[in-house]
Amino acid sequence: MKRQMVKVLMAQGETLKVALEAVCMASSSYYYKPVGQRKPRSLDATLVAAISEVRRGHAAVYGYRKVTMALRAGGIDD
Repeated sequence: MKRQMVKVLMAQGETLKVALEAVCMASSSYYYKPVGQRKPRSLDATLVAAISEVRRGHAAVYGYRKVTMALRAGGIDD
């Protein structure tokens, strides 16, 4: 509802900042897209394989920080 009000105000010539303030809406809420409306991202198969290899045998104790450090030590800097 608020998003529609912002669009109406902008169509009347108001700036986005003024329109958001008028309806008491944060800019992050205005730009937020629900999961169903986001573009799907494809996974990098080599990166997924490298992560799986690093976590093999250590899945319970390897969080993202340890996985990242292990990947960088192995030469992957994505």
